[in-house]
Amino acid sequence: MLFRSGIFYLVWVDEDPVGMGGLYRNNFEIAEIKRMYIKPKYRGNGFGKKLVKLLIEEARFMNIKIIRLDTMKHMSTAHALYRSFGFEERAPYSDRIKDELKPYYLFMELQLQ
Repeated sequence: MLFRSGIFYLVWVDEDPVGMGGLYRNNFEIAEIKRMYIKPKYRGNGFGKKLVKLLIEEARFMNIKIIRLDTMKHMSTAHALYRSFGFEERAPYSDRIKDELKPYYLFMELQLQ
């Protein structure tokens, strides 16, 4: 049986690194999108959308049931991107973020069919 603990993508345009994003398996059914980033000069060109799509496809391949993520509250463009894929806000889930910092974060989750 194949069991992946995650995957990490680097996005390139010619020889210029454009962005990155990863999927980390927390347990058998739950994974997190981590380190999602697109360089400012490349934003608005669909790279983030393609990357999120790839990460969701990978989660399905890994038989993940729930994808979670955390993002800063001021990153409204990122929130819109995630919502366009069906992610919804949820209560904080991570112990890696200090309690005093959690008010600055938005936690989101996508239930996969």
